[in-house]
Amino acid sequence: MIATADHGGHGLRHGTHAQEDLHIPWVAGLAGDPRRLLRPGAHHRHRRHGLAALGVAVPASFTGRLVQRVLAPP
Repeated sequence: MIATADHGGHGLRHGTHAQEDLHIPWVAGLAGDPRRLLRPGAHHRHRRHGLAALGVAVPASFTGRLVQRVLAPP
């Protein structure tokens, strides 16, 4: 399961460098896997994790680094 949310914006616009505009909540889990990883992440990284978790090739144009600990078996 993957749950996420839009970061919205700051005031009436996007494009600021405020942390709440650059980072979004993102939770991923597998049934029976009790591990937790808590750290901020940028929104462009999450699509890489979703595709990799599904076994889909991640296009080279997708930026961001995969956190292997998220994808490794428990």
